[in-house]
Amino acid sequence: MNRIESLRSLEEAAGALQALHIQLRVHRNMLGFWSYSRLAREYGKAQLDLGVCLDAVILYALSLERQVDLTPSLKINVGQTVEEILVSDRTVALALAKLVFEGKPGLANEIVAAFEPLRAWRAFLDQQLELVRQMGLAPYLSLMAEPGYRSVHPSATV
Repeated sequence: MNRIESLRSLEEAAGALQALHIQLRVHRNMLGFWSYSRLAREYGKAQLDLGVCLDAVILYALSLERQVDLTPSLKINVGQTVEEILVSDRTVALALAKLVFEGKPGLANEIVAAFEPLRAWRAFLDQQLELVRQMGLAPYLSLMAEPGYRSVHPSATV
């Protein structure tokens, strides 16, 4: 893959990451406003982790003496319920993961490595959706409201 294709891949990944980052910010605020503070905290942690990924992409582009277009390249889909939020964020995370881990061999290894927090975020979303499926939404939301709830998200600290 030549340098131009490599830069296009980098820009595409940056735009997709920017879309996810914006979507997580909106959803974090919605969840906090609705008093699902534990879930909102998880979203805040994921947003910070993925912000580090975005910084790595920007720094890498700068090291190549390029600027990265940070216009979101994926559709931002704001969920209207907790379940829709989880589903829409999982959809964007899957699209970004496919782009970074499967679709673009032109991305530098250090950039692909910077996206590792995305794997944990995807696993967290998968787990939460499975809990909703098994328990039902109301019991799941009650669980999220319990003071003793501990997340299994690797970066979580309660």
